[in-house]
Amino acid sequence: MQKLLITVCLSLLTFSCSLVTSFDDNTKDGEICDNGIDDDGDSHVDCDDQDCRNDPHCAAGTEICDNQIDDDGDALVDCDDPDCAVWPDCDQPGEDCGNGSDDDGDGFVDCQDQECFNDPMCMTIEMDCSNGLDDDGDGQIDCQDPDCAMSDFCQQTDNCQPQFAWWNADDSPAGCPMDTSCTYVTGGVFDTVGTGCEPVLDDIAEIECEGDGFCPKGSACINHLCVFVCSPMDHPQCPGVDGNLGKCKGAGIHPLFEGFSYCVSMQECNPLESELTGCPEFWQCKVDFDAPSATIADLPTYCLPDLGGLSRGMSCTVSDECKDSLVCSPTNFTCTEVCTKATDCLGGGTGLTCQKIPTSTGESTYGYCKPIN
Repeated sequence: MQKLLITVCLSLLTFSCSLVTSFDDNTKDGEICDNGIDDDGDSHVDCDDQDCRNDPHCAAGTEICDNQIDDDGDALVDCDDPDCAVWPDCDQPGEDCGNGSDDDGDGFVDCQDQECFNDPMCMTIEMDCSNGLDDDGDGQIDCQDPDCAMSDFCQQTDNCQPQFAWWNADDSPAGCPMDTSCTYVTGGVFDTVGTGCEPVLDDIAEIECEGDGFCPKGSACINHLCVFVCSPMDHPQCPGVDGNLGKCKGAGIHPLFEGFSYCVSMQECNPLESELTGCPEFWQCKVDFDAPSATIADLPTYCLPDLGGLSRGMSCTVSDECKDSLVCSPTNFTCTEVCTKATDCLGGGTGLTCQKIPTSTGESTYGYCKPIN
């Protein structure tokens, strides 16, 4: 009887141990949460498997190795993060986003590879809309790029300032819409000069313009002619004309250009000729009666687009208001003829004299017609 009881107990103990062994074997079918393998065959790996939802390895702040995101905030993404060292896909070389090769052998090269979608080299938008650079390499800078159309900087309407409007200035920081440039404009044929975003011509030698004011950058349309704007103090540089020196006029400035000035071509010309003056076509020859005559041997001549609209006898303040080669008389401030002698004046000089200007060597070559007192 005693022997029978021992046998039964041994049998029960063996059965109990067998049950424990079977239970432990079943746990091996679950997901191991940090080996990069789909252990339980449910197509979900490690922390993507619901079996791992309470696993410490899958707590917030752990890197997920195939989503192109820096999940744990350590500035290392996917296979670049040491957390992914055991991930099978991270045994392969990653894609170098700028070498022209398919480094990871997935059939996609450089920026075509999803690993490079967030790489700065592969960003296809203008990153900074006010830095004067073509960030995305599409040939369009800052506000000229459609990528910047909705940027706060490019939505500004008052950023087209004079420093961006000169003929040789970089206007990209001005925030002008695509296909326009920050340039000088007028409100009409004889209206004051200001700045604005307008279409411009590429040909800097273009001089004629219609009422729409279509001129090269930095020039304004006045009296149907493009006039380059400058400033004697802030921006005295001027483009040359037909090989002659361009100069920013410093005195006797047309009142349309309040706060600015304009470029003239310093060259010898003949104001007494009606056509063959020596100036470019559509330009007029003027004598600079505003020059400091006492310190120079003679008054210089210059050419400029015809800004003037005032005829002989009309009131004026400066000579450039007078049309053609007329000069604003310093005596009675009306437009009158330039002369070398009295017979050059209207009507053969009857009742008129040619008033010359004293210079450092005598008197000027050209004078202006003045009534005899």
